Amino acid sequence: MVPEEPTGYEDEPREQFQELPAELLHLLYHYERVSQDLTHELSYYRSQLQQRCTRLLELGCGTGLLSTNLQGNGLEVTGIDLDRRALSFSKGTEGCRLVQMDMRHLGLRPGFDAVLIGQNTLNLLTEPTEMKRCLREIRRILVPPGLLLAHLYCSDSERLAHPDGRLLQFQLFDHPKGGKIIKESIRSYDPKKRRLYLEERFKIRRCCTELPNPNYRHCLELAALSRKEWLELFSSAGFFIESWSTGFAGVSISPNSALHLVARSEPSSC
Repeated sequence: MVPEEPTGYEDEPREQFQELPAELLHLLYHYERVSQDLTHELSYYRSQLQQRCTRLLELGCGTGLLSTNLQGNGLEVTGIDLDRRALSFSKGTEGCRLVQMDMRHLGLRPGFDAVLIGQNTLNLLTEPTEMKRCLREIRRILVPPGLLLAHLYCSDSERLAHPDGRLLQFQLFDHPKGGKIIKESIRSYDPKKRRLYLEERFKIRRCCTELPNPNYRHCLELAALSRKEWLELFSSAGFFIESWSTGFAGVSISPNSALHLVARSEPSSC
């Protein structure tokens, strides 16, 4: 066995990570989303909703970034999230309503023209029975032929390219009070359980050296179905698939890791 070439970093101390406090979780996600160019994402949703919807419900809206940006021009938006701390970061927009609620138990009356589940939110429900419960609730509150837009993580690329290994992704974005936030995402896939194990590491590096530079970690377990399995799940829940695509136009992503699904609660007459 040939010995590995020394790197010069063998004696460097290993980085230590503390668990990400709940009060910082949504704040860091909000900083990350605000730093992104949402032009193509918003354009995609507006094009799907245009002239097809007046009342929209967003599930897992987080800090309300999509809900508040989509509100207006004849569209009335309600956003729900399970965590009230996420909702507290939003200043809101006139007419946009943000409510704490579980997407599996929608305390809402029927009357919505469309439902949006963005940012892999449905993947957080790792059991198919829970996913179907959520989809049944969506069908209940939709006015036929209600529109469902879903952005889902697919396991296709992980299954083919990294069946036994781990995949590291790296992001860098601004801290609003100065400095940078380094985000490392370490993903591993379990093909038997159809699960994605995601470890997110946030390294906060402030400009002022007198301030601490903490390292945080946050672990998630997500459903990792293939595109075929997702389509079958939605169909079995009573939805009619209208179209699907692999990404927002103009956004560079792994072509097999995303599924943008357009479905109806009943067949459209259009």
